[in-house]
Amino acid sequence: LNRSLILGSYGFLLPHKGILENIQALPEIKKKYPDVLYIVCCAMHEAQESRNYYETCQAFVKKHGLEPNVVFVTDFLPLEESMVLLQACHVLLMTYLPTEESASGAVRFCVAAQRPLITSKQKIFEEFKDCTLQVEQVTPRNIAEAVFKVLCTDQTQVLKRMKEHSEATSWESVAEKFDVLYREASI
Repeated sequence: LNRSLILGSYGFLLPHKGILENIQALPEIKKKYPDVLYIVCCAMHEAQESRNYYETCQAFVKKHGLEPNVVFVTDFLPLEESMVLLQACHVLLMTYLPTEESASGAVRFCVAAQRPLITSKQKIFEEFKDCTLQVEQVTPRNIAEAVFKVLCTDQTQVLKRMKEHSEATSWESVAEKFDVLYREASI
């Protein structure tokens, strides 16, 4: 992909995921990065609201001439293919609107991709606050400003913390901790 800036999102395509707000941030981002590409790697959910949301997002893209800047990948891809798409990105966006979800598998997958990550400041992303940039309110302006901030800030330490978090919460690490607890309890 020959673009000066590639953004990406991952998960199911649902209204609370903030995909429309990310798309609405693109006109501002295009002022500095005219060839920006936003890869929406978000599978369609079986709920009708997913299809409706997709159509709303597509309508905004068409209305504002953003077709060259937005690619929707709505198939449920194998993990390896999803990871390739995420690792092609310069910055990942997980800017959820307020949600009652208690956990996000999608954000964990983004952390594993080891790319700078912008999330919304919510309980669902609390454990990632030290290895992401969190926006207080999910607005197109805040998203664009967060993207610019990430791009002009050295992300070495943030990515190091992200890798440490990913390793500490890996299946191998968690299984090892449980094994130790089990063995200590058996003594």
